[in-house]
Amino acid sequence: MNSQLQKSSIRSLLQSKGKEYAAGRVKTESMQTEMTLMGFVPYPIGSTNENSYLYRQLLDIDLNSHLIVTPFFIRYEGLSKIYPVFKIISLSNGCKYKLDKNLIVETIRRELPHYIVEKITGFLDGNAIKNIKGYKSFPSNLIEMDENKELYYTPNDNDYVLSESLGELVCVSDYFLCLCMFINSVTGAPSYAVFPPEDIVRVIPKNE
Repeated sequence: MNSQLQKSSIRSLLQSKGKEYAAGRVKTESMQTEMTLMGFVPYPIGSTNENSYLYRQLLDIDLNSHLIVTPFFIRYEGLSKIYPVFKIISLSNGCKYKLDKNLIVETIRRELPHYIVEKITGFLDGNAIKNIKGYKSFPSNLIEMDENKELYYTPNDNDYVLSESLGELVCVSDYFLCLCMFINSVTGAPSYAVFPPEDIVRVIPKNE
């Protein structure tokens, strides 16, 4: 993708504006068909070490496989793992989030021992984190307790916060994918696919 188009990518716009909404027309350089941006899907990178359990787990996902899509979740056909879909994504900006059932914290995997990460099959919510033995040993800049003994998580500056999903669900992740809808040129039916945020470019309306 050339440098001018790159400036209009979802990831570049997010970095410059601080927030992006799942709406509007988009396209990719490889797929010139215009699509509608439907949502953001947390897709944590974690460790890029090929020996990492999390890294191997993510490599098992075929981004080109058929997607089963609902208003709040997606699932890859043939796989059991469900991914939540969010309508807003923003930079963390030092905000704190209460550890409870409504908070998914995928970035906490970076702080967990290998043997614990291997046992985690789903997303980590705030209640699950509080049940992890030894969570109090996490760096103090990540989890702190207020005067009411409530625990709060502070994401790193380069983490993303995804919101506007089912109920009050919020997710902190270090990477994400863009869920897009387009009309299949053969069948005329809506089709869905996910793309890296670097590959998705916003389309400027013709009347602007």
